[in-house]
Amino acid sequence: MVNGVPGWSGYYLSAYGLAVKRGFPGTEQEWLDSLHGADVEMRCENGELQWKHDNSEEWHTLEEFTVLRELLEEKGESARAAAELAEEKAQAAETATGLANAAAQAAESSAGAANSAAGGAVEAQEAAQTAAAGAETQAAYAKAQGDRVVQLMEALTDEISGKRSVTKIVGTSTAGWTEADCDYLCDGVDDEKEINEALGSLPAEGGEVRLLPGTYIISNNLFLEKGLVLRGNGESSQIQASDNGLRGSAMIYMIGGDLCDLSLKGNAACYGIEISPEDSATVRNCTIQMADVNNGIWFTSYSDGAEARIFGNRITGGYGINCAASASKLWFCNNLITSDTSFPIYTQGLSQGVIANNVIAPISSYNKSQLCGMALNDCTNCLIQGNFLIPTKGDGETTGSGITMSGGTRNSIIGNTFFVDSWSSSAYSIRLVGSGNDHNLIADNYIFGKNYVSGGGTGNTFVNNKYE
Repeated sequence: MVNGVPGWSGYYLSAYGLAVKRGFPGTEQEWLDSLHGADVEMRCENGELQWKHDNSEEWHTLEEFTVLRELLEEKGESARAAAELAEEKAQAAETATGLANAAAQAAESSAGAANSAAGGAVEAQEAAQTAAAGAETQAAYAKAQGDRVVQLMEALTDEISGKRSVTKIVGTSTAGWTEADCDYLCDGVDDEKEINEALGSLPAEGGEVRLLPGTYIISNNLFLEKGLVLRGNGESSQIQASDNGLRGSAMIYMIGGDLCDLSLKGNAACYGIEISPEDSATVRNCTIQMADVNNGIWFTSYSDGAEARIFGNRITGGYGINCAASASKLWFCNNLITSDTSFPIYTQGLSQGVIANNVIAPISSYNKSQLCGMALNDCTNCLIQGNFLIPTKGDGETTGSGITMSGGTRNSIIGNTFFVDSWSSSAYSIRLVGSGNDHNLIADNYIFGKNYVSGGGTGNTFVNNKYE
């Protein structure tokens, strides 16, 4: 009932309301009175409210709840959507209010800053002019100091240009080294593979491969080039030719680089080091042991502008140092050569070379009694100084000469010592062979046993040599 008038409104679910909805025309009291005297049962079945008289088996539908439930769900979804939209609008309004307040504050701050900037512009301009003048003075001073630093750094770089920034360590399992000890581990078979791989891993600007103590057996060449160092641990690091490898070939082939502080041991068919320098090559502090007539160090070619230094080495057996290529700026210094051949040092076409402070002391001779400590052929502008030639063993008399020079021009043979206890009649301490030797100086040499001799030539000077 609405305002006392029977009817249906909203979702009022009283039994009387349902009756009205189904067409009952009377008031609620009249509806109640209509129920008196009748026994009625009610139930909910299959989403319906049903009723029947007690004396009847027929049930009648009073209301279907399915339709009502769907209507309620639809209204509920609409209400929730409306609430969410209202909340979003409220948040948007709050955000807009905050932005408006911030904008107002920023505008106020900008106005203040503008006033301050305008007031200080004149002062800033004056300060900038003063600072610019000072900065110009400081810049000139800084440039001068910077130029000086650059000069010093360049000079320092030149002084330490030989410094190596990368080092690779090579060991061999035959000496007890493991992979934890080194970057490359050899096994005593074809060890040139690991050593060459280590050398090949170095950067183009240079680096060093260091051999730990042990014996490294190679059957092919090692290659050394510009900027690279192959260094051992003294004689305890030995590179040894395999019994059947390297026949007629060099153990180490160098076009540059630095070979130092290790030992080489050849077989009957190989030679030690072949050098064809393209830039700079050095062999120092090495022990080189060769067999028969094989070369310890052999120069096969020489590029223009190249340099080579052979110093502080001990060369035993075979030939010592053989420079068969025309070369310049080649230095043999402070070596001990106990060669088995008649030419411990042999040069052909050497210019601007230095052969100094070497000890040549053959322990025997491949050609038995023949000794020629140095054979200098077609040499120009060379210095041969302070060498000591002292053969200690031999069969019979020495038939060669200490130094033999042929076709030499403007060379100085100074301050050498020749000590041979048995010279043959055909042997000499210093011998200038033929008439092609010109303008050479032979001075201050100490000669024991056999004097010098000159076969001719022009402008050669022999002075202050001591002969006993």
